[in-house]
Amino acid sequence: MIVVVGDIHGNKFNLMSVLSYLIPLTSKDIVILAGDVGILYGGNKMGSLLHYMVSQPCKFIVLRGNHDDRYWKSYQERGESFIVEDMFGTQLAHQKKYPNVYYVKDEGDILTIDDKRFLMIPGAFSVDGEYRKARGLPYCEDEQLTYQEMDNLLGRIADEGPIDYVVSHTCPLSWQGQLQYLFLDFLDQSKIDKTMDKFLDAVNDALPEYKMWLFGHFHDDKKIEGTNAYMLYTSPFVIETQEEKGEIQDAG
Repeated sequence: MIVVVGDIHGNKFNLMSVLSYLIPLTSKDIVILAGDVGILYGGNKMGSLLHYMVSQPCKFIVLRGNHDDRYWKSYQERGESFIVEDMFGTQLAHQKKYPNVYYVKDEGDILTIDDKRFLMIPGAFSVDGEYRKARGLPYCEDEQLTYQEMDNLLGRIADEGPIDYVVSHTCPLSWQGQLQYLFLDFLDQSKIDKTMDKFLDAVNDALPEYKMWLFGHFHDDKKIEGTNAYMLYTSPFVIETQEEKGEIQDAG
């Protein structure tokens, strides 16, 4: 199976809780983490989380959020062992010590998993960014996509054919009217940078159709009305593989 999980913020117990009813996982399973994983944030590595992940037989695919460093960039700058591997129709990277924890390219990418095409869109704006910077807390200056990176992804959508699943960290701005109950009262929404959210509206408009859009960031579980989209936090979203569908049919 393919499992998509929302924010865990560097806490292995959050991940264990979300995956608890799916255990035991197998070497055939893939867990996609939709940002704010927190394995590396502000240069601080969450070793206990990585140790838990490497103890599992499945593959983890890490998409960065706003509370993540740019993993490819950061590991290369730190001079740590970093292996780039051809898989899922593109390249993913992992560290030698953690061979089942793979990182999506910092600028996003398109992966083909079990004949399903996944558009992976990283990044978001941190509403707590100024607070973090003022107090010397972890913060990633280039947390959002650049305009060039946005243009590149839109170009790939136009050139490379249909998408089955979108996995992003935040969501299109046009959906956020349904999420206002989660917004912090003391924050002036007019001062929050919505560049990524507007870009995701453009992505949504550019995609002719897709089966499902999955995202995290806002810390709740919710189906977005009028869309094929789910916000994830405490519950995973499970996608059956072709092999599993075949087993179900055979059993029937």
